[in-house]
Amino acid sequence: MILQALADYYRRKYAAEPGVLPEYGFQQIAIDFVIVVNPDGSLDALTDQREPSGKRLVGRPTRLPQAVNRSSGVAANLLWDHAGYVLGHDSKGKPERAQKQLTAFIDRIESTFPAPRDTAVEAVLRFLHNDPLQAVEADPNWPALRDEGGNLTFELAGDGMLVCERPSVQVALGAAVAQEEGAAGLCLVTGQREAVARLHAPIKGVAGGHTTGCSVVSFNLDAFTSYGKSQGENAPVGAHAAFAYTTALNHLLRYGSPQRLTLADATVVFWSEGDGEQECLFTEALGDHPDRHAAAVKAILESYKSGAPPRPDDEDRFFILGLAPNAARLSVRLWQQGTTRQIGERIYRHFDLLQLDHGGDHHESPSMRALLRAIAVRHEDANIPPNLAGDTLRAILAGLYYPRTLLNAAILRNRAEQEVTTHRAALLKAWLNRQQQWERDNGQETPLTQEKEIDVSLDESNHNIGYLLGRLFLLLEQAQASAIGSRRTLRERYFAVASTNPAAVFPRLLRMYQHYSAKLETNHPGLAVVLDREIGKVMEQVAGFPVTLALEDQGRFAIGYYHQRTRFFEKKEKPAAAEETTHA
Repeated sequence: MILQALADYYRRKYAAEPGVLPEYGFQQIAIDFVIVVNPDGSLDALTDQREPSGKRLVGRPTRLPQAVNRSSGVAANLLWDHAGYVLGHDSKGKPERAQKQLTAFIDRIESTFPAPRDTAVEAVLRFLHNDPLQAVEADPNWPALRDEGGNLTFELAGDGMLVCERPSVQVALGAAVAQEEGAAGLCLVTGQREAVARLHAPIKGVAGGHTTGCSVVSFNLDAFTSYGKSQGENAPVGAHAAFAYTTALNHLLRYGSPQRLTLADATVVFWSEGDGEQECLFTEALGDHPDRHAAAVKAILESYKSGAPPRPDDEDRFFILGLAPNAARLSVRLWQQGTTRQIGERIYRHFDLLQLDHGGDHHESPSMRALLRAIAVRHEDANIPPNLAGDTLRAILAGLYYPRTLLNAAILRNRAEQEVTTHRAALLKAWLNRQQQWERDNGQETPLTQEKEIDVSLDESNHNIGYLLGRLFLLLEQAQASAIGSRRTLRERYFAVASTNPAAVFPRLLRMYQHYSAKLETNHPGLAVVLDREIGKVMEQVAGFPVTLALEDQGRFAIGYYHQRTRFFEKKEKPAAAEETTHA
């Protein structure tokens, strides 16, 4: 189904936008330098084709013959390659291998274009047979090519087009591609009988993958074969279908693609069976700044929440594919499909679950990357638990409950840092509410189902013991900080124990509060009254301190703490604001 959807995308895109995707046998390749040769084979110039993109220079995308699959052997591309093949340049201390590469490059051209040849091809061969490296080393652009590398191809001086773009060369290339097709078989993608691809083009652009590309379909060892069938014979995909799906996937994964999103160890691409603006909708919505996406995208998402009339492309099928590197192959971490409207509604529901009251301060909606970093050690992508990004995104897009590892990771990070951050509080709220909703919708009654859903702000009617103890802990912490101004707060000393084993620490904290209360009555009588009243409200609902809290209640402890902190500082700022108004 994945290969079929990608092949269909290629055919639609190729027909709708000619020139965006290459035809069968060709590929969009970034060309960094062009060798301009004279008809007699002498060098006219080495031109730099790179253009600025951010802080680096990138090659110009060019339609060229499809790249060969390389492992450790020598295999040359046709009329283009890096300097090792095109010039015999040795950059790795292996001069014999560099000479083999140049010989393979020449042989590939000569076998593809038998005499009599096109004038430009003949000029290229003359150049290659006459020490090409020595000729290029005198050019001013040689140091940049030598030091930075890149792909090269050829142009005939005065021609105004690349050699591989000349009409006569194009005809010869098409004939060469047809001759390279393998034995016929039944294609598993199209269901038609055609030449089966022995090797599939490598996929590039997956974060963490090999720079030369990885394979989605590959059988290169005896352990992967069956019934004596090797390579593509194990999963017969027609040559045209293999070209279509690999070209489409490489296009979606290209540098700067608006349909590509990297989340921890997963690289996710999106596409639609239509050609509407929704193709970029979900990358924008789930990217680093979901509140900053284009007004049109925001309007679409809001229409899903408000129940606005369907849009013309709401029923288009939408596809989401998540990939991760696995040695020289790619693992499918996520495959989700549905209508554009279904996926959009689920994304909006996810953001709705994350809503929290921030005490009047504006906070951006947390992005997927920010949520995952919030639960990682040192908040680094490399420390996000494996598979968690794909599992979480699957839960969002399929409307399922979030993975339990997400809850566990958020609680462990709270304990380790003795802090409840905004992102972790939002994530815990979303996890608990989604789990309750999912259990109710699917008739799976558990103790969690009976609990009250968590509001966006402090809920004094929530009687869950974890939520109450989180509120109580914050109030006790503020009492200590206001009374004695200790550098080490109760949170830094007792948060981990209080959120897991309340009976072991809360009786002691309440005895300490009596001491803090006396100091507050002397130095901050107004604050003493407020804290005493709030602590009393909470304690009226606490029948006793449990020995342990379940994992879900530990999550509620953190949210209760966060909600009470937000409310506490709201109340603290209001008198000051009122005082300013009075004086004015």
